[in-house]
Amino acid sequence: MATSTDRLQDSQSVHIIELPPDYSESAVSKTSAGSEYITEPPGPPEASSSSQEITRPLTMTRVSSSPATNFLTINRKNETVKGIYAINPTLPPPPGAVISKDNDGKDLNLSLKSTNGPVNCLVEIIKGVDTKGPARLHAESENGSVTLVIHDAQQNRFRLQAVSINGSVSIRIPSTYIGPISTMIKYGSLNIDTALRPKFQTISEIDEEGRFFLGDYISAGYENDETWLMDHIRVESHYGGVNIAFIEEDGGEKGKEASQKSFFSRLFG
Repeated sequence: MATSTDRLQDSQSVHIIELPPDYSESAVSKTSAGSEYITEPPGPPEASSSSQEITRPLTMTRVSSSPATNFLTINRKNETVKGIYAINPTLPPPPGAVISKDNDGKDLNLSLKSTNGPVNCLVEIIKGVDTKGPARLHAESENGSVTLVIHDAQQNRFRLQAVSINGSVSIRIPSTYIGPISTMIKYGSLNIDTALRPKFQTISEIDEEGRFFLGDYISAGYENDETWLMDHIRVESHYGGVNIAFIEEDGGEKGKEASQKSFFSRLFG
C-alpha cells in the first residue's frame, strides 16, 4: 500500500528525480461504484465532446521522492496539515481508504482539512496521460490559513478547491495552467501576482463572487464550466485575502531547482 508523507520534518529536502518507465504489464483493480482503475500503458488522449482538449508537451521531472498514492483523506482537528503529497489519479484506492467527495459527489483524489490549524502543502500530480479525467483536489481550514503549491510537471488536468473560513488562501500553480479561476471573498482582497496579470482576464465581479480566466479562453475553447474538461480552480475565503501566483522559476534547470528548494523551505518553515 502506497503511503503519503503525513508529517514531515522541517528539514526534509526536495530532490529532482526521474519517473520510472511505463508499466509493461496491465492490471485492473475494482473500486467502489463498479468503476475500474487501470495501470496499463495509456492509449490516445480522450476526445472532448464539448470543449477543446489542449495538447501540451509531456515532461517527466519530479520535485519530490514521496511515494505516489490516490484517494487520500487527511482530516485533523487541532493540528497543522503539512507535507508533500504525490497523487497519481490512475492508481486504485489503498485497502481501507476513506474516500472523500466534492460538492458534486465526485471522488476526491486528495482531501486535506484542519479545523484549528493551517494547511501548508505541496501537491505533485504524477500520472502520465489524462486517461481518467482531472485530478480532484480539496484543501480547507476553518481556523487557519491555506498555503498550497500544485506541481504538475507532466501538465495533467486538475480541479482544485481551496477554502479558509478564518484565514488567507495562497496558491501557487504551474505556469502552464490554462482555465477558469473563480473566487468567493467576503472580507479580504484578491492579489494576483504580476507574472499572471498579462494572461489574467476578468469575466465578472459581482459582490463576493469573482470569475476569471487564465489564458486565452477563445483559443482554449472555453464556453462554460459545465462543458469545460480541463483545469479549474475555486478559492473561498471568508475572513482573509486570496493570493495566486505561479510557481517560482529562475533561469534554467539549476536555477529552477534552487528556486524550488528555497520556496519549499519557506513553505515548510
